[in-house]
Amino acid sequence: MKKWLIVISVFITILVVGVIYITVPKHIKESFNGYIFSKEHKFIKEVPIKLEGNWSNNFGKKEKFEGLIEIEGKSLEIKSAGLFSGIDNSKYFFTSGITNITDYKGVNEVNTCVIISKEFKTIFGFTTELVKKYGEGSYFKSSKDIETFLDK
Repeated sequence: MKKWLIVISVFITILVVGVIYITVPKHIKESFNGYIFSKEHKFIKEVPIKLEGNWSNNFGKKEKFEGLIEIEGKSLEIKSAGLFSGIDNSKYFFTSGITNITDYKGVNEVNTCVIISKEFKTIFGFTTELVKKYGEGSYFKSSKDIETFLDK
């Protein structure tokens, strides 16, 4: 009888610790050598990219990321924005800028799109500042070798 009580107590303790570990937000701080490309997919320049924020799993609900991305010394606040059809949502987060621009027709225009791998080892997308500086359709990615929907 005592053995079963000990086994059940250990099992419950492991379960509680596991749930706490999964649901407590984790701080992420990563740096990347980034690459900027034109709309025509021509390499423009290499830039440092920094990503910092909090990742949480919410146990059974969708994973969330909120934080900052810094490209060429310009910081931008980003947060998870749900599912995105251009990526494998089981491997990546789709994040966007906190505020979107609404044009005169009432169409909501995304001014920032950042895709982050769930291992926080790959990042790509575009920002308003990047487009202003390098032209419409310009984008960044953390590796010249990764193939993204922006490369098509």
